[in-house]
Amino acid sequence: MRILLVIAASLLVAQYGAAQGRGGGRGAPVEPAKPGFECFEHLETPEFPHAALQQNVTGTVYVTLDSGKLATQVVSAWPAASKILVPAVEKAVRASKLKQECADKSVAVAFRYEIGGNPIANPATVTRTESSLMFLDSQPELAPAAKLSKK
Repeated sequence: MRILLVIAASLLVAQYGAAQGRGGGRGAPVEPAKPGFECFEHLETPEFPHAALQQNVTGTVYVTLDSGKLATQVVSAWPAASKILVPAVEKAVRASKLKQECADKSVAVAFRYEIGGNPIANPATVTRTESSLMFLDSQPELAPAAKLSKK
């Protein structure tokens, strides 16, 4: 019985290793990642759109620059995210400057918009950047009716 258990465990471990890409060199080679923010000589930070703060719209805008052509894709639970977030990102990317050595490369970056905390009258955006991902974090904006009642 123990031998059967050892054989079954061995088979499971072997399948797990193959699923993790250690299956004896099988599988397609991994394509190197596209360059990200390191290709920007000067990068403008996108604004956190006022409408997104009011409606609590969050999401990630993926941007690909290929020979000067800008393509975007949005991942969000909010249907209005594309309409609200993309214009701010496109404006910032178009105002930014790529390094000369990256002019012929395909560059991929992402901008993640997050809202958290309690609503305040004038929320400020906090940003941090990793190799190809910029986080834009803000508190939600206080509703206009709530602003008036605070006077």
